[in-house]
Amino acid sequence: MLIPRIYLAGPDVFYPEAISIGRQKRLLCDRYGFEGLYPLDNELDGSDNPSTAIYLGNIAMLRKADLMIANITPFRGSGMDPGTAFEVGFCKALGKPVYLYSNDPHTHKERINPDSPVDEDGCTIEDFRLAENLMIAHAGEGPLFNRAVEAADRLRSLENFEAALAFVARKHF
Repeated sequence: MLIPRIYLAGPDVFYPEAISIGRQKRLLCDRYGFEGLYPLDNELDGSDNPSTAIYLGNIAMLRKADLMIANITPFRGSGMDPGTAFEVGFCKALGKPVYLYSNDPHTHKERINPDSPVDEDGCTIEDFRLAENLMIAHAGEGPLFNRAVEAADRLRSLENFEAALAFVARKHF
């Protein structure tokens, strides 16, 4: 029997403890009967252009995965990491299930401007009470796992990741 592979998307690869977080996520995947595919584990093609090698490595890993769990915790602003947003869309286009979690319990609008229907530039803020832009929020299957975590643990807490992982284990396998 093949072990289901989960692509572990998110900005975690940029966090100060990126290697440790990847190791912890892979161990949790093992505990639940999955193989975790963490982007920092890519085998790069030795290209002269490291960004191209990373891109191609991530694409290959996404194609190899059976599903995705994506960390959509706001990163460098009020919304999720744009690379993760791309990966969510790519995975959905491949017809693979995507599950979402965030270490921030606030809605997208609450993070931008809770008191106004527009942002500082006068642009409309979508207000569907979703954690992220509607195209991302609706790409996720199942609930969004986004219990509040202590601010100091926002970049290292795996509580919401493990809740998503447990849900996937119950639902799919």
